Amino acid sequence: MHIIHPINDFLFELFPKAKDAENDNELLKKVIEHYYTVGPYKPTVTIMHGIIDIAIEGELIEKHNSRYRKVLELCDARRYKEAKEQITQLIKEAPHISEYHRVLGQILSEQGDQDDAINSLIDALRWDPKNHWALIMTGNILAHYQNDIDAAMKYY
Repeated sequence: MHIIHPINDFLFELFPKAKDAENDNELLKKVIEHYYTVGPYKPTVTIMHGIIDIAIEGELIEKHNSRYRKVLELCDARRYKEAKEQITQLIKEAPHISEYHRVLGQILSEQGDQDDAINSLIDALRWDPKNHWALIMTGNILAHYQNDIDAAMKYY
């Protein structure tokens, strides 16, 4: 799996710690590598022409597919407590799957925990900055619950 991030202001919005490494590619690589390291598996991080390419080994989505569908069914039935427990376990097993973080963000928002919902949605965007649903949900929460239209517009 490859995750692509352009080196721009939005990258530093998602990874505030990377801002200190803005002009130091080696330090920027270390910051990004640290975030995307899962257990003993370290990603390969390449920076070229203003783009960061993160290569991660393995794809767990097939292995997790039936469990993920069950989480979505629980959400459809508004059984958020059970869904949250199951999606949290999936995140522990495969933290690099953006959609898991996005679903957790949606569950947290439905439960009224907007701050943790945003944190989870930001995690989703760190793994996939083009996750459209995570972008829209983050913008909606910022606009509707925090009345921060300027911040919301960054995500829309």
